[in-house]
Amino acid sequence: MLGQLDEANLLYAASHGMVLLTFDQRDYVLLAHQWAKEGRSQTGILLSDQFALEQLGELLRRVLRFLNTVPAQDMVNSVRYLSSFR
Repeated sequence: MLGQLDEANLLYAASHGMVLLTFDQRDYVLLAHQWAKEGRSQTGILLSDQFALEQLGELLRRVLRFLNTVPAQDMVNSVRYLSSFR
């Protein structure tokens, strides 16, 4: 989905029951607010700082902590920050 519009990515994730992980914090927070205002449902947005290639292990550790901590139903229509899973 690289190169697609943000809304297309969120729509794809929502239609497949997937949480969307993104480094594009500003745009996706705005998009989440827009969808909420319109009464549209999404399956979750997980925001992250961008990691350098040598930090990939830390990114994966945080994603695993997130996956082991947050049930899918708790992500519906929510936005969370990966930084809280250090």
